[in-house]
Amino acid sequence: DISLVTITHDATGSNGRPTILLDGADFFTFKNITIENTAAGSNPYGIALTNEANGILVDSCSVKITGITGAGILATSNLTSLTGNGNNTNNTNNS
Repeated sequence: DISLVTITHDATGSNGRPTILLDGADFFTFKNITIENTAAGSNPYGIALTNEANGILVDSCSVKITGITGAGILATSNLTSLTGNGNNTNNTNNS
């Protein structure tokens, strides 16, 4: 039941933006959970993928953000911006 497990983060500052940061992480599965970022500022992220985070599965989850701008799931080379390029992630799957 997705309502039974919630990971919540109130992001502050440019380094604390993601609730879950997968920096070069490989083969993680998130299933039937709620991931929430309650920051009121700009650019909060639910899940941030960077530095070739590979094989990430987000299955039957709710990813919520409450900020003005931001992203539920973000793949970027720049955690202080919604735009960053490079090899940030491979084989990522949202179910």
